[in-house]
Amino acid sequence: MIEVGAEIARDAIRNQNADLMYLFPVYEEKWKEGVLVHKVRLVADGRTHHHAGDTYSATPSREELFILMHIIAAFNWDYAHIDEVRAFLKAPYKGKNRAFVKFRGGSQYYEIFGALYGLKTAPRDYQEEVARRLETLGFIRLVMCSCIYIMKKDNDIVIVYDYVDDFIFTGSSRSVIEHVILDFRNICETTEPIWDAERVLGMELIRMREKKAIKITMTAKIKEVCTKTNVTQDEVDLFVKNYNV
Repeated sequence: MIEVGAEIARDAIRNQNADLMYLFPVYEEKWKEGVLVHKVRLVADGRTHHHAGDTYSATPSREELFILMHIIAAFNWDYAHIDEVRAFLKAPYKGKNRAFVKFRGGSQYYEIFGALYGLKTAPRDYQEEVARRLETLGFIRLVMCSCIYIMKKDNDIVIVYDYVDDFIFTGSSRSVIEHVILDFRNICETTEPIWDAERVLGMELIRMREKKAIKITMTAKIKEVCTKTNVTQDEVDLFVKNYNV
């Protein structure tokens, strides 16, 4: 977002159906790779994003991930997990009308040019940017599973599973996957790839190569949530047992 003159913003809001939203900070703490991470980001109050236009953004199902992990285990493929840094802010804003933000009580106005967190269009704008990047690299987006992308390189295949800003890269050749990940990281900022990642999207993945199986649980996440909400140990054990059956 870029600061603009108050009169310019007010005129656009009055005469061009531009939207005005207020900014507020969101604080978060979470465990990541055994380290407690504290984060803060500015978020727009999307309730006043009235002229957003189309906001649909596909989200992959859990079953799609389970099927992909089954394929990975059965074919003994390697897989890597990466996460894009400050993801939404890297995508251009594509709302129907211009949009502005300001702090409550503040006098400065800012025009939005990126997919700011909180906008109704932000998930769609970011997803379209991800699709553009992957298609530029040579991937084809599946029609029925629109968050899965496939690339063929000679006799090898690379598959990308996209859950918002989390990505799983897998395929028939680790060296080819590594090369594709390098190309992807050259056009966006991501975390380092974690091969055979044991924690993905709140789930624990336990790989058993000799059995060609990957065990998926949410024991750690369930315990973490229960601890925060003062759930008793007996209830924690019950939740874990029921989920992991």
